[in-house]
Amino acid sequence: MSPHQTSAEHTPEHEALLVAALADERVEHAGEWVARLAQCDECRRRFEKLCAVRDLLDDAGREERETLAALDWNQSVPGTDTVAPFVRALAQKRKQQLRSTRTRRVVLWTASAAAGVLVVGWIARLLSPPNRDGARDTLLGAQNNASCSPKGPVVEYGQFNWELPLPLQGAFELSIWDDRADAPLEPLFPPLKLYEPKWTPTPEQTRALPDKIRWEVHVYDASGAQLRAEAHASAERSQR
Repeated sequence: MSPHQTSAEHTPEHEALLVAALADERVEHAGEWVARLAQCDECRRRFEKLCAVRDLLDDAGREERETLAALDWNQSVPGTDTVAPFVRALAQKRKQQLRSTRTRRVVLWTASAAAGVLVVGWIARLLSPPNRDGARDTLLGAQNNASCSPKGPVVEYGQFNWELPLPLQGAFELSIWDDRADAPLEPLFPPLKLYEPKWTPTPEQTRALPDKIRWEVHVYDASGAQLRAEAHASAERSQR
């Protein structure tokens, strides 16, 4: 609509001019538009009402600016000496909690990684094929216990002995494998659950044992959990 047109009707253009006027914006042909708005009763009524609201807001803003300008920003706020130590202590506690959380994550990750390595190593040892001399590889810290018997070349296997501590209400578990090059990987018989650090095979069991064996003893606590202590050795019967 051209500013040269006249009408007393309240149009969207009037609404836009009201906003511009209240915001003190410059409007093209301002004088003609003011005359145009003066002919609209709705524009005149709303302009007067909104001007009053604008004046109130201007006064409130001016008082707020004067109050802020009068403040001494270098002066301590009352109660700062009481609140500040509490806030610092809270921040320090939060920092310690975050540090403790990171430490726990590292410990758990390390323990999980170590457990995974042990499990993989145990499986690898069970599945590893014999060496060319018939002996199986020894992995993950397995050691021949110097106090084990039988061990090495023997005339007869006799009694199996080992020196390992037995926890209260715990048990030993003895497993024996055929250690010849073409022998299967499974134990010769199901693991034996024992409560003393020794086992004496019957004559029939002795005769059934091959001339080359590998045997292991593991320790379990009262809950059935396997402990780290173990004994293992290889023995070879030189004559029957």
